[in-house]
Amino acid sequence: MSEKDQNFIDAGDLRPSNLLTYSGPGSIVQMRNDTIMIYGCHRWPQEETRKRYKILNHPLLQKKLKLDHIRMPISHERAYNIPCFSFPTWSVCENCNRLQQHDETPSNLNFEGYVCKYCPGNKVDPKKCKTTHARFAVVCDKGHIDEFPWDKWVHHKKPNHECEKKSDEPWLVFEAGQDSSALKDYRITCKKCYASRNCSGATESSPFEALNITCSGRSPWLNEDTEPCFTNGKETVVKGMQIRAPSMWYSTKMSALKVPKWLHPVDIKLDDPNNDGQLKATISQLHIQNGQSFAKIIDILPTDFKEISDQILDQFNPNWSEEQVRDDIIKKLEERFDEKDDDDEIPDQIDILQQEYDDLSKTESTSGRITEDEFQLETSKIDERYSLLNRYFDSLKQIHKISTISVLTGFTRIKPPDIFETDKDRICHITDPIHHQIHRWYPGVIDKGEGIFFSLDKERLSKWETNSELEKRSKAIIENYARHAAPGEDPKAEKTRKEIINRFNSRFLLLHTLSHLLMKALAKYAGYAEPSLQERIYWDNEDINGILIYTSGSSEGSLGGLVRLGKSEHFEQRLDEAIKRSLSCSRDPVCDDSNPITDSEHMPSKAHQLSGSSCHACCIVAETSCQFYNQFLDRWTIKDENAGFFKDVLNEQSY
Repeated sequence: MSEKDQNFIDAGDLRPSNLLTYSGPGSIVQMRNDTIMIYGCHRWPQEETRKRYKILNHPLLQKKLKLDHIRMPISHERAYNIPCFSFPTWSVCENCNRLQQHDETPSNLNFEGYVCKYCPGNKVDPKKCKTTHARFAVVCDKGHIDEFPWDKWVHHKKPNHECEKKSDEPWLVFEAGQDSSALKDYRITCKKCYASRNCSGATESSPFEALNITCSGRSPWLNEDTEPCFTNGKETVVKGMQIRAPSMWYSTKMSALKVPKWLHPVDIKLDDPNNDGQLKATISQLHIQNGQSFAKIIDILPTDFKEISDQILDQFNPNWSEEQVRDDIIKKLEERFDEKDDDDEIPDQIDILQQEYDDLSKTESTSGRITEDEFQLETSKIDERYSLLNRYFDSLKQIHKISTISVLTGFTRIKPPDIFETDKDRICHITDPIHHQIHRWYPGVIDKGEGIFFSLDKERLSKWETNSELEKRSKAIIENYARHAAPGEDPKAEKTRKEIINRFNSRFLLLHTLSHLLMKALAKYAGYAEPSLQERIYWDNEDINGILIYTSGSSEGSLGGLVRLGKSEHFEQRLDEAIKRSLSCSRDPVCDDSNPITDSEHMPSKAHQLSGSSCHACCIVAETSCQFYNQFLDRWTIKDENAGFFKDVLNEQSY
């Protein structure tokens, strides 16, 4: 369908950030007068791109995702940027309670909702005969979705019924119970044959299996082509789900900070909107298609591009020679355009985190640099008066300005995506794959804010990691996660489990738990609500350890309250509060007695196996704040008298 033929419905307003978190392609959104599904990106308007979208660039994200650029929809009145269609098409009359189907996509820009065609009161007062969406749809764990089979559901005892053939009018009635809002109190009745059934079991799979209702393979946000859906060689049985359930749509995203490494003069020149991408296209063509070296490419590029060498000499590396500058430019071009397939066993997001850490840890100050508008960092000297910081921390940095680019890459249904993306078959496309080969972009947003970056004392951390009791407890949590993330005995699952076990460690558990406790402590004094704070955890098995706590909820910046707490005198107090918080929980002793070693044997619940001493009352934060779905948390790593990281200060002081 061409852009001019598309129906841009005035369904309501969505913030660009909502498209990445709750309301992206394939999601169901409640709008003013209808329930809609967002079309895939291939149906979004392609003409007048710069009027409809803000073009974002991040070299590393684009390289990892094989994108030409990232687009953030411009939100303003009458933009109609995001195509959508009505889903589900089944609805219920508010007056006569009849179940009926309507058109998928109205053409009226001033759409005011659907009206029951069969209601007796339609001719008197149509406003009283408006319909509301039906509550259910059917899905499978591969993301396919279809209309709820109301007719088959109510006639489950009459598989060969012919009620629909007897009349052109719908005769299914949906009635809510008077006693409660439980599913068993919602009933569907056929007024022709008086068959009746309540909605108990409508959000399970067993009733559909009994009716032999399998997945149609439908992905309406992409196209109407369907292919049979199979699981383990058998047709996939569907599962009913309420359309407003949070598990209907889980986004998969990648994000990256715009740190100085990615604010290099070369990147700034390449991403300059004035050149409209021509420079990038030229370099890519010369290198990839013609096989020319970057050293040769530099010699034949436009003169203005070569002028960036002066910027490097003046602002980045004033002591460098022209030869060194040239080498630096070549290195940057290699980072941008060398499309050798990385066979890394490390997921992309974790790979990005490690590269961010390298830049954050090495940058002492950005004062006087060209990065000031996007990134501004200041190292906070740790005063000797503050014993906690001096004993346990290596560095403490205040980030006055920080920009984060987040990109929507897909979504899952029923279960959230795995951290390691071991379940790639469950991740659904947000754009047609064939179209994406031509128009290589994903939707994204840029947020600006502030943050605090710090790292723990490496020597003390390395010594702490040698504790045998700690190693045993951490290993149990990590192995439990590996079993859940990659079940089965096939070689692929075994390989994934080994990757997970090699990646996570005691250091990560400590950093992640400390991050959550600090976010709770900082939120009290920073002027931000706790869900406004976010974390980025940096770790490996050797030298990398760091935590970035930041806020990025605004396109313009932030208030400075979080940065202020990054000064030694304030941060010492918040750290002290976080350590105290680790000592007790309102749900102790149940929370404190959690043991991932024994719980994995006696408690089948996943929640009891993927964390240690942690719960909503002490460690768990908002899902938007945590990178890892509130898993891998354990207060024990901080406070245990024999193996806790802060055991020395806890044993010395009266906490």
